[in-house]
Amino acid sequence: MLFSELKQYEKAENSYKQAIDLDVAGAANSLAWLYFEAIQQDKKAAALNLALSAVADNPGFAYLHTLATVALWNNEIDIARENIEKILLAESWQQDSDDEKAFIDLLILLLAKGQTNLFDRWQQQFDLADRLKPLYYAFLNLVPDKYPNQLLRMGSELKQTVDEILEKIAAYQEK
Repeated sequence: MLFSELKQYEKAENSYKQAIDLDVAGAANSLAWLYFEAIQQDKKAAALNLALSAVADNPGFAYLHTLATVALWNNEIDIARENIEKILLAESWQQDSDDEKAFIDLLILLLAKGQTNLFDRWQQQFDLADRLKPLYYAFLNLVPDKYPNQLLRMGSELKQTVDEILEKIAAYQEK
């Protein structure tokens, strides 16, 4: 983990692989996340396989989040959808501010992948518009014709945050 934080990705990768060989809990999930975080395009499929095996061992928030993120990175929308729905149904992301931030980032990646219909369905089903207001307004910016009157309701105090989310969506589209 320290090597990962120091951006010494090769050392981090070797450490995680050794931990996997020793059956250390969470090592596969951490390595999958490392591949995503370090944008190692040649390791996308490996990251997905690692995340799938990690969730099989532990279906907790962090593991579901990693799997959904890596699935989106691999354009495996069905896998991502299934795991995001598990997160939404468990509502565990609402219990911890770090988990909430991670979940919002996951939804930003979902929007970057053009999955506005999925987001729209979930924002209605799980009443996300109130809970995640800036993200909701960023979504509305992506589909201005769908809810034209809703976008007009955005307060000026949200504009900077919404613009930052839209910038992050654009950055993820390049990843």
